[in-house]
Amino acid sequence: MKNYQVFQILLTDADSGMINILGWQRASAASTRVRCHLANSMPFGDDKIIDMDAYTCTMTVNAESLDHVFELTNLWDDESKIMRHRSRVRSGSVGDIIFDAAAGTYHMIASFGFDDITEEVNKEKHA
Repeated sequence: MKNYQVFQILLTDADSGMINILGWQRASAASTRVRCHLANSMPFGDDKIIDMDAYTCTMTVNAESLDHVFELTNLWDDESKIMRHRSRVRSGSVGDIIFDAAAGTYHMIASFGFDDITEEVNKEKHA
């Protein structure tokens, strides 16, 4: 078992208001967080936007694997393995990022499985 950090995009009330007024497409032009959420949560989209500033570490999960992290954050059947860093967290979903500190790798939850985005995150961090 090891600890994994889960990063999620948390839309603010202002983001939600902007989406309601402008619609998703126009709101995404005005907000990086909305743009990342829209691009990264589409199940079959290939145009992922890796911008860690748009993400917030919402929880640390003690799990055996990426699949186990996904299971724990969807079934919520063993909360003792989940440390919430925010009062507002949601189930693990497409577009969320899981960081494996022991391996130093980042994976984005995909429609089927996980995409290794370590190289993209490291490029973004050093840009």
